[in-house]
Amino acid sequence: MIVTNPFNWEDVKELQRICEARDSIVLKLNWDTLLSRKPDEKADWAEYRDGRLIGFLGFYDFGSSVELCGMVHPEYRRQGVFTGLLQKVLTPECLAKYKQILLNAPENSESAKAFLNSVPFTYDFSEYQMKYEPSGDLSLPVREDVILRRAEAKDVSVLARFDSDGFDMPLEESLSFYENYETVAENELLMLDDNPVGKLRVSRSNREAWIYGFAVSPSYRGHGIGSAALRQIVRRETAAGCEVWLEVALDNPNAMRLYESTGFRTVRAQDYYRYNFA
Repeated sequence: MIVTNPFNWEDVKELQRICEARDSIVLKLNWDTLLSRKPDEKADWAEYRDGRLIGFLGFYDFGSSVELCGMVHPEYRRQGVFTGLLQKVLTPECLAKYKQILLNAPENSESAKAFLNSVPFTYDFSEYQMKYEPSGDLSLPVREDVILRRAEAKDVSVLARFDSDGFDMPLEESLSFYENYETVAENELLMLDDNPVGKLRVSRSNREAWIYGFAVSPSYRGHGIGSAALRQIVRRETAAGCEVWLEVALDNPNAMRLYESTGFRTVRAQDYYRYNFA
């Protein structure tokens, strides 16, 4: 039986544990997004058989684009489980609404690669997942004039502008991400002389702190502001007992150099496949 939200997230976590252990992979399920689903939000899909969760497909809306990530229990693969979940998602309405549909899978997932050869998705790009490795970097002095401040409702237009500039998104689409205060308050602003010059978001789960949406205003790049903010986040999160992680696209060498100079090292990668619209 294929069902949509709400369902038992503990079942999903257990299925993730089984799949990752069997395939020696790490799935990118974005748990902060999944656990923030509203009760009436019909986004993700799952298949149960005899009361057991055997397949899951997460749906992540980013305005004009959507990302998908899922898994199938090792004992139920090659039985059309994931194909059935995709059919629930890739409806005519979905295909008409989104300009881009991406499915992500761990770079080292052989089962995902085999499946993707049978569906209309083509490899598009990869993202490196980088982890901070303790080094002498934290002993370096940090610019005291760069301060992190929790975002407030009044900062919506500023956050949207940073997203638009940093991730090449239409401003209207960026604004749509901040329709409620909870989303705004998840972000932190990089302040220089009381002026916002960048933003980021930190998501914490299982003693891991992930940095997302990191952007610095184009006019302030190359002045040590990004590295100062990263060092502050690393100090704060490691002091709280968390490992610190982030992601960077393969085709973003400037960001890669910044992260490596701040003590981050590539650990694994996620591949993204683009849906081939007819």
